[in-house]
Amino acid sequence: MFVFMPLQVKAEVLNKEQIDIDINKDCINFIGSDGSVIAEKYENGSVFIDKNGLTYISADCLLSILNNGKNGFNYYFDGGMLLVNKNGETYLKINTDTSTANIGSDYKSIEQCKINADGKLFLPLRDILNLFGYSNNEIIYQPYLKTISLNKQPLFETDKITITDFNHCSPEKSISEEYLNYDVIDNQYLQPLIYCLNKIPFYSCDVNYRSLNPWYRFDFNNGVVLDIDSNCVLRIYKDGNKTGEYQIPFELSVKIEKFVKNTIPENEVFHNIWWYDYSSEEDLNQYEYITYDYMDNDYKEVTSYIISQVNDFEKRYDLLIENRSEEEAYIIVTQKNVPESEYKVSLRIYKYPGAMEISKINDFIYALK
Repeated sequence: MFVFMPLQVKAEVLNKEQIDIDINKDCINFIGSDGSVIAEKYENGSVFIDKNGLTYISADCLLSILNNGKNGFNYYFDGGMLLVNKNGETYLKINTDTSTANIGSDYKSIEQCKINADGKLFLPLRDILNLFGYSNNEIIYQPYLKTISLNKQPLFETDKITITDFNHCSPEKSISEEYLNYDVIDNQYLQPLIYCLNKIPFYSCDVNYRSLNPWYRFDFNNGVVLDIDSNCVLRIYKDGNKTGEYQIPFELSVKIEKFVKNTIPENEVFHNIWWYDYSSEEDLNQYEYITYDYMDNDYKEVTSYIISQVNDFEKRYDLLIENRSEEEAYIIVTQKNVPESEYKVSLRIYKYPGAMEISKINDFIYALK
């Protein structure tokens, strides 16, 4: 059951615009400020890490990343020169033969560019991105996941999360405020959670707090603290200031609970009760939900799911959103070339909580098939 209300204002600190390079999947993910993802495959072997631990990227793959950055620059190669133009003027030149960069009258050496056996040019990724304004802490390699994130706001990046668990301690500990408190430093557990936090979109909400204490508190030891009030609501603090309250998308909800369950000192668990039964896929499906941004009249997560589950949906049906009151809206589907009086299916969406169980949406989809 959801018991929270969306707000109109989103915290700018949660802008998630970034680029992820997935070395295992030969894929670049362009993540928008709202968490939307555009994936682009690249040729196998276009990104590699040499024996010294330096990451190299092929010229073609680099251009794809830079030209999709939507930062007003134009990048292209001319012979052995990588040229960066803006408004018709050359901003930066990189000589790949001499491994030097020219910005105005300033020259800077970079790690040596490499040519592979097929004659393909590779450039040192970190040095190139430094030239384009990324600091080293904004170029993040996750060795466990084998991903590289280019993130101008690395809000959740850390090598240690301190967990305070208010949920599984004994009543005696709750009274004396001696809660379960421990550090997690293993990348096996840290990196999947951080990756999901960076990628997944949050929608603002206004919540009536369950109690004085959250269920969990995650301190990222970098000025960022999450207070997790339930399986679907959290608060985020940056340098002691609250940025807001947010809905937790289902994928992240599962990862949060698994993160705690996999790292908690088992001999200290008093209440061995968890949100989900991870041994049962059926149980996870039963609780799955989709979040949406009601205050912006944005239901794309719900409508995209509906369209993806029905064959030839756009050829067969029309879909519209109808706001009927301050408390509810409807997704209405009519069949093309059929009078509305003969075919009309509607799905009621409540303004609060800003999330809907997948099971209810599936029932709606079943009526369309």
